[in-house]
Amino acid sequence: MSQMMTEGTFKDSMERYRQLVELCPAGIAVFKRGSMIYLNPSGMNLLGTDQLVDVIGTRPWDWVVENKRVMKREVFGEIQKNGCVKGKELIIRKVTGEIIDIAAGVIYDQSSGTLEIVFEDITQRKRDEEARRMAEDLIRESEDRYFRLQMSLDQFSSGLFGTIEMEDVNQRFIKEVSHVVRSRSVSLVEMGDQTGLKVISGDPVLQTSIVRMMQEMGPDALPVCLLMDTLDGHFLKIAEIQGKSFILCINENCSELIVQAVRIWLETVSRYVSVLYDNFRVIGDLQHELNQLSEHQSSPVWVLRLMFQLSEKERRNLAQDLHDAALQEQIVWYRKLDEVISSAGLSDSVEAELEQIKQGLLDVMYQIRITCNELRPPLLKELGIEKSLEELFAFTQLRSDYTITFHCTQLQRSLSIDLLLHLYRIVQEMLANASKHSNASEVEIVLNGSGSRLFLSYKDNGVGMNLRGSDHLHTKMGVYGIKERVRSLQGDIKFTSELEQGLEIHISIPTA
Repeated sequence: MSQMMTEGTFKDSMERYRQLVELCPAGIAVFKRGSMIYLNPSGMNLLGTDQLVDVIGTRPWDWVVENKRVMKREVFGEIQKNGCVKGKELIIRKVTGEIIDIAAGVIYDQSSGTLEIVFEDITQRKRDEEARRMAEDLIRESEDRYFRLQMSLDQFSSGLFGTIEMEDVNQRFIKEVSHVVRSRSVSLVEMGDQTGLKVISGDPVLQTSIVRMMQEMGPDALPVCLLMDTLDGHFLKIAEIQGKSFILCINENCSELIVQAVRIWLETVSRYVSVLYDNFRVIGDLQHELNQLSEHQSSPVWVLRLMFQLSEKERRNLAQDLHDAALQEQIVWYRKLDEVISSAGLSDSVEAELEQIKQGLLDVMYQIRITCNELRPPLLKELGIEKSLEELFAFTQLRSDYTITFHCTQLQRSLSIDLLLHLYRIVQEMLANASKHSNASEVEIVLNGSGSRLFLSYKDNGVGMNLRGSDHLHTKMGVYGIKERVRSLQGDIKFTSELEQGLEIHISIPTA
């Protein structure tokens, strides 16, 4: 009875083992004396067949694609050493002829001559590993390429410092592009509606497809600093100067330009060159204008503005220096002197002399503050031109013999600080002229706005001047400075005066 139960248990165990092997997702193959005697369903699926006749009787090495003798020696070498083989990767050919990668575990029973192999398909895993390796290589290559391109960009831009000749820029540009895109067929072309195409630097031979495409599009339609591709080359418009387009041509298909980073580099370095071209154009225009000025002996508006800006900067610096240095020193000595006077033991005569010195210091401090305010009008932007002028008039009348009447209407609130400062300086100069030259008893100033213009009028009842004199606007009453400042603002100025009939000045200035 006990023996029957043991046999039943053994049969149940064998049945469960058989089911486990049959249901195992990995392939299981059994070889006896070198020939396959069993293959589970998963193994048949992995080997690409549903017929046992396709696999029964085959040898293990019949499936291996790689060097079979070497593989056999390696496998049995590991079995002799470790008793089994774990995770051996092999390349095999399925019944269908498809090549796959597998990982196999091998057990060999020498007494029975049985070889058992458990294997799984790792083809997708191997592909994923290869894809990951290629991606990592691509990332490293991209990082290296990015570093090289960045270094090239830095070196090229640094090398342009001090370059004053367009031909030098062209040669440097072509040399750098040739180096990065690895092509010797690089040209710089000048293209105009009337002059056609002309190679000005680099390879003199242009590809037909590039020429045809540029001519079909026309120089005006070519986008600036955007790389264009043709059947057998590439081109890119750098700049347009005086109706002529300057175009970079690469007269062959460059594999380097398949890479987006290289295309971006080329467009970026072209923008650098485009800016230089534009600077050369501006410099050329300025040289032409200066040559004309030397003939007519007249300063252009931009020169006047620059001169006034530099003058204002120097005024600000001087006012700051006076306030931070001279005035502060005077305040320190004033306080020390006050302490000395307050101390006991001074005679009346010495104390009286020190009080005079103290009052003199106060006068000097007051004069320095006045000078600072004249050099740098306080809170002009915050107070506005009307309040600032009213304070200027109040202070001027303390030192002058004439009365000032001021009217101000319809001013915009958004006037630029530059325009406000110019207006303030013009009025300052008018008052200075009135104090020094006019002998007037009454001065009237009117400031108003209308549309996009400002109108400033000055009128006094002083001695006037002869406008028909040859030098009246250059030497008399300092009105030349007012005239030049108005011209720098592209405004209009008109003088009306007769001897002993006073002076009128009418100024119109655009606000935009």
